[in-house]
Amino acid sequence: MRRLLWVMAWIAVAVWSLFAWGAYGLLDFFGGVAARNADIVTGHPESVEWLSWALRC
Repeated sequence: MRRLLWVMAWIAVAVWSLFAWGAYGLLDFFGGVAARNADIVTGHPESVEWLSWALRC
């Protein structure tokens, strides 16, 4: 029983890690796309710079 509990715990850790890795990848991808296209939102150079910085962090 104890062994089964440890196996289930490690499986849960692996699934959570894969989920977190996938979510990070998606946020990084879409944040990068949004940061590269910040000039579409506004034409003001300081606003574009701030939006680009904020979306990359």
